Order: sequence, then C-alpha cells, then structure tokens
Amino acid sequence: MGKEAPAMQGRYHSRTGYAPVDAVGYALAPRLEAHADAATGIMLYRTLTYGEGEITTTELRLDDADLLFMSVGAGVPAHGKVAGSTFSLAPNRATRVTFVPHGCDASMTFGTAARSTNFMFPRHLLNAHLAGIEQRATAPVLYSSDETLLTLIPMLEREIVTGGVGKRLMIDSISQAIAVALARIDPGVFAREAARITLPKWRLRLLFEFIDAHLGDELGLDALASVARLSPFHFCRVFKQSTGMTPHRYVIERRIARARELLATGGLPIEAVAMACGFASQKHFTTSFTRMVGVSPGRFRRATRQ
Repeated sequence: MGKEAPAMQGRYHSRTGYAPVDAVGYALAPRLEAHADAATGIMLYRTLTYGEGEITTTELRLDDADLLFMSVGAGVPAHGKVAGSTFSLAPNRATRVTFVPHGCDASMTFGTAARSTNFMFPRHLLNAHLAGIEQRATAPVLYSSDETLLTLIPMLEREIVTGGVGKRLMIDSISQAIAVALARIDPGVFAREAARITLPKWRLRLLFEFIDAHLGDELGLDALASVARLSPFHFCRVFKQSTGMTPHRYVIERRIARARELLATGGLPIEAVAMACGFASQKHFTTSFTRMVGVSPGRFRRATRQ
C-alpha cells in the first residue's frame, strides 16, 4: 500500500496576495513564490515546497482563471480527478504539462517532492488571442508531454519575471502560441490562412505611425492588431509577411532608433531617454542598446558629440 495523503479538513492556502492563487486548497502548507504581470493580469507562481510529509493533495475550482502548469514528478504514484475525469500516474520524474480551464473542478494527490511552475490566465485572455477563428482553448489537458507547451512555458516564465523591452508584446505572442497549442490548431492551417491575408501599404503606414507615436507606452498585440484591422490571431504572421520581422522585433528597433536620436540631439539624462523609449529601466535600456548598437548609451552620446 502507498502512503495516503492527509485529509483535506485542515485545508491550507497560500498567502501570496493574489486571490486566484490563494484560493487553491492544499492538504499541507505549501510555500510559493508569486509574480504578476500587471499589463495582462497573468499570475505566475512557483511551488517551492508542498509542505512537510511525503504525499499531499490539492483541490481547486477556478471560476475566473485558466490554470496551466508544468510539473516534475516526485517518483511516486499520483492520482486525482479533473473536470469529472479520473486519472492515475505511475511513479515518474517526467516533466509534463496540465491545463485546467476555468469552471472545472480539480483534485490531485501527489508526492511533495514534485515541483511545478504555474500560470493563471484571466478567463478570457487565452481565447481572446484566438479571435477570428472557431477553435477555443477549453478542453482540459492532463500531464501531457507536448513539446510545444514544454518549450513555451519557460519562455513565458522568463518574460514575466525578468522581461525587458517589448515585454508586453513578447508575453502576448507567447500567450497566443500557448492558446494555439491548447486549442490543437494545425500550424500548417494557421500559416496558410495568414498567407491569404494582405496588409495594404496605407494601413501598414498607419500602423508604423501609431507605433512611433506610442514608443513610450506598453504596446500590446491587441492594440496593434486593432490599428491594422486584423484579428490578433492573424496579426503577427501577416505583419511578418509584410515587413520581414515580428512586431516585437520591429518595435524594439524603432525604440532603439528613437533612443539614438535623443542621445545624439537632446540633453535628456539617459534614464529619461530609457523611459521615453518604452524601456522598463535604465538597466534594461543599457543592455538592449549595447547589444544592438555595439556601444553603451553613454559612449554613443559622447561619440556623436565630438
């Protein structure tokens, strides 16, 4: 007989300050590290420990969020129920992905040595990225080895925790790719549909003007797609077909170009230049500028004024 999980009568909750995260119940007291992206409302939390003991249980029902997590097995059996369907897992230490859509009940019993990286998406966010097509990310996914999701989750984690210039655009792009994977959309169909759509030169010019006018703002895919009069689902591919680069790359290059102008002709402090060009901090600005231009902002300013 395997060890049994503690009863859930003394349910524990985390105290991260983020209501959807703290609504999840645990049989043992967990320790979490939480981050939130203010622009999108996505919440990231990493499970550092699941409490003292060998086996624990977690229960949840999320009405306002979709839960996506990547977990590493603890080497002991696991079992539970998601959306009315039971599951059981043989002992393993595999890295797998699970998706629990909003409105679904879930109960999972597993070893406390397991570790997970978890995301809660506002309930409409993932499917908003699929506007313009019929498919939706609504079906649960249980402990999948999907390589696309296993690649995208660490990318999203990195952007939320340490993302720099163009963070919002990158998070939007990764979230859209996650939505496409969860909705099981054939990438080939996706590409063929986008290939049939063209972006007229006059509309592309309006889009460029909009970007230049908002370089200091946190630009997102939804705003850019709206100016281009395209669905967010098709916008990125159509933009790349028209320009040869992704929206994220284009915006970064325009921000660097604006920064070069301000450094060469103006008297703004470097920190103010960073803020005016949409960088999260002077540190992020200096790193990005040096990588793309080859010299630091300070050295560039001095060289242009000699």
